[in-house]
Parts: sequence; C-alpha cells; structure tokens
Amino acid sequence: MLTESEMNRNIVLLSDSNKITRQKALQSLCNDLKSSLSITDNDDQSRPPSNIIESILKILSDPAEKNRDLALTYISMYITKYCTDENSIDKTLSLLILALVQRLGTNDIIEPSEEIRLKSVSILFELCRIYPNGNKLCLYLNEWIIILKRTIIDPYPEVRKLSCELTSKLSAKCHEKFHLMSENLIKPIIETMKHQHAKIRVEAINALGKNISIVFNKLILDRFFFIYFI
Repeated sequence: MLTESEMNRNIVLLSDSNKITRQKALQSLCNDLKSSLSITDNDDQSRPPSNIIESILKILSDPAEKNRDLALTYISMYITKYCTDENSIDKTLSLLILALVQRLGTNDIIEPSEEIRLKSVSILFELCRIYPNGNKLCLYLNEWIIILKRTIIDPYPEVRKLSCELTSKLSAKCHEKFHLMSENLIKPIIETMKHQHAKIRVEAINALGKNISIVFNKLILDRFFFIYFI
C-alpha cells in the first residue's frame, strides 16, 4: 500500500510533461487501489486524497491512449471501492459526467479509441445502476441526454448497444422527469434500430419502447388531471 506522501507524489506526477512519468504514476495508483479492493475497511483514513478524482479526470484528455485507459480503470475501481452511499456516488458522478460530456457528447468524436468510449459508457451505466435516488439523478439529466445522443449512434456497435441499455436504465430511474428531454433521443434510437446487428436492434427497440411509454403515460396522467380538476 502507498503511504500518504507516496500517493500525493503520484498525484503531482499526473501533471508531468512526460507521458511515461504520467503513466507510471497512474499505474502505481491503480496497483495501490487494486490491492485495497480486498480490504473491507472504507473509513476516511483509508480513502485517497479528496482531489484524486479531479486529478485523474484530467488524464481523460491525455494524448496517450494507455494513460486515458488507466485513468478509467482507476475510476472504475474507485467506484467499486468507495461509492457506497448516495453522497459519494453523487460527488463522483457530478465530476465524471461533466468530463465525459466533453469527451463523448460533441458532434465530432473527440475520443478516438472505441474501447475507451465503451469503458466510459460502462462506468456511466454502473453509476446509474447504483444511484439510489432517482430525483437527484435527474439533476444531471441534461448531461446524460447530451452524451446518449452521440453514443447511441456511435460507430462502435458495442457502444451503441450499451448506450441503449443505459437509456432504458436511466428512463426507469428518472421516469418522473425523463419525458421532458427524452424526445431528443428518439431520432438516434430509430437510427440504431436499423443497425445490422440484431442484438443492437433489440436494445434500441427496448429503449424506444421505454421512452415512448414514459411520454405516453405522462400525457395520459396530465390529461386525467386536466379533465378531473378543470
């Protein structure tokens, strides 16, 4: 296990101008966190410094693909180890989703690696899955939609498939608010329904069905209240 000073030194080295130095620091941090996964003690003294996620997220724009991959590996293990309650999940998501909007939510593909895009969506899927409060999750709905609009039509089939699964999961978690922005996903989902891979078409159909169902139910409910109370 790294000492506090060793960990802080590695965090500083993440900003080094040499990509190999950054990679060694990342690998050291990943090895340390991996070794701690088998330890059940999650008290404050065992946690990494509070600024480590912010420092790791800066590596997502690193020119070296290996470094970006290691950064996501660390984040994935960090979520497994330390995102055990609503506050910790929320803090991690609030930082991560803003960084991934910049990497995944633009018109042009900023992240060139298919596997890293898939890994990024996988991490978002896991955060959505473990998030206990749907109402608070809705606070990031705009960012979720920005990312999903692009990843649902990603050139890499596995990214498309997982993005459709994430859309279904997100719509279930945020069903009270999802209808407000879900129409932005209709076009990309329909485009993905035409994909040559059957498994991807199935997930796209499921996502569209969840999407339409939420919008339809909301319209029916609004209509009921209008007729009953007006």
